[in-house]
Amino acid sequence: MKELSRNEVKEETVKLLKKLDNITKDLNISYTLGYGTLLGAIRHNGFIPWDDDLDVIMLRKDFDILCDFFKKNEQRMYPLKLCNRENTQNYYYGIPRLANMDFYYKCIGNEKQFDLGIFIDIYPLDNSTGNNRKDIKLYKKVKIYNSFYTRYINSKSNNVLKLIIKWAMKLISNVIFGFFIKKPDEYAKNMVLKYSKENSDMVGVFVWNDRFISFKKEWFNDYVLHIFEKEKFPIIKEYDAFLKKVYGDYMKLPPREQRRAYHGYKIYK
Repeated sequence: MKELSRNEVKEETVKLLKKLDNITKDLNISYTLGYGTLLGAIRHNGFIPWDDDLDVIMLRKDFDILCDFFKKNEQRMYPLKLCNRENTQNYYYGIPRLANMDFYYKCIGNEKQFDLGIFIDIYPLDNSTGNNRKDIKLYKKVKIYNSFYTRYINSKSNNVLKLIIKWAMKLISNVIFGFFIKKPDEYAKNMVLKYSKENSDMVGVFVWNDRFISFKKEWFNDYVLHIFEKEKFPIIKEYDAFLKKVYGDYMKLPPREQRRAYHGYKIYK
């Protein structure tokens, strides 16, 4: 196998994004470049120079259509696979990754090895509960659930005390997930849908994120095309409001010492 350079990873990830773009057009669903990818598109017309991850965001209704499509057409779509906690062993992320399985994802951190390739993170936007305090409470509830599931999958540590704590959590998690919860992604989704309001004018990513941020749902009604690595992909028309809410003064570059990627993996062909 040959390890891909960062530039090669970027090139192949953009090719994968073009395939996702075609699929969404065929399914008549919408998505936007999101988070660091959207920031890179606006500030650099491509990836943030020191990064190579790619994020997209979809409203839950479109996200579910995409997930259902890949579930029903798994063999036909291969080597493309929408990897999640239910179809990929040792995968613990609460969001799916669209992967090109012609490539090999090698874990080099503390996470267990799982079957993945070049990938794109796909974030679903769920309706708000109608109250910001309740939104954050729900987000924290899902985060605790995800934390236990992560311990269920991973229990590596170089610190003895942390390892004991992780193994205790893993024991509890094995009881919870090993016997009672067979579909963790569906469980997390239903947890959110139980409290969210269909007529809410706010949305946010509850199922997997570093922090909870709510956005106006109307921001995800209108899209424009924007250059990303010499190609054009959809972004929300209200990208400025979105980026300000996530990053503040997003056009300002971070200090030089922070301009590096934080990856616990390598990609091979």
